[in-house]
Amino acid sequence: MNKLISSKEALDILSRSAPRAWCKRLLLQLIFEQHLSVYACRGQWTGFLPLGVLLDTNELAPVDGEPFWKAVQEKWGFGAPKGMDDLVIGREGKSLAKITGGRWYETSTDAATQISFGYFFNADSVDFEEGTLVIEEFFPFEVHEGFFASDDSMFVNREHLGNDLFSWFICKVDFGALAFESSAIELISGMEAGADGSKVASKGRPTKWDWVGAMIAVVELANRPDGITLDRGEQARLEDAIADWFVDTTGDQPHRSQIREYAGRIMAHLAEKSSLTN
Repeated sequence: MNKLISSKEALDILSRSAPRAWCKRLLLQLIFEQHLSVYACRGQWTGFLPLGVLLDTNELAPVDGEPFWKAVQEKWGFGAPKGMDDLVIGREGKSLAKITGGRWYETSTDAATQISFGYFFNADSVDFEEGTLVIEEFFPFEVHEGFFASDDSMFVNREHLGNDLFSWFICKVDFGALAFESSAIELISGMEAGADGSKVASKGRPTKWDWVGAMIAVVELANRPDGITLDRGEQARLEDAIADWFVDTTGDQPHRSQIREYAGRIMAHLAEKSSLTN
């Protein structure tokens, strides 16, 4: 791994050549296309199961004691929380029991963990200025695994829990100190050293269409209840969403063949990742 710099430092470098808001969209696009690796120097994820799934109850009172957790272990065959401290209330008001998780601390950039685009895709908030990513709750069973690394620790729990329990598995994520490899950011920035050693922006023909911005349409479509699938006709649906974004944003749209090529790359990426996980 090359030297890491914070996400804010990365924005400082990129914004020498382009508006800061555009640079933030660029970072998301490059992460999605796997052209740029992103790391979290500190982070935490926690896995929960609803109490009602564990022992057909959603009441807090009966669970504050060893007999309850012993019964859970006997029924499901895995270690369970030991008391009230490991219980939280979920978004829908249900009681959730912590059963697993992972945490790493910011001791040095050598301990940084690479994180997948899937976390950005499902994030409730991403702040490159502060270097944070938060997911309040999401179900790994329902997300597109192609957006995550094949060895992601959350999906390892599928084998541990079995499909029945894994379908109820809920995760909360809090990453901090987001970072990028400095050499990659310097390359992307298009900067070259001047004769006096200073940085000067390379000049070139500007891109007419904001394809990085069009990623907004892709994310919005993917976040709908039906998401983005590999079903017949899905690419056309994606093309329509991208075209609508351009029209709403600029009053015009690229040639349909350009949109088709862009959407085709996204669908091919999803298909490739799906084949690797099946």
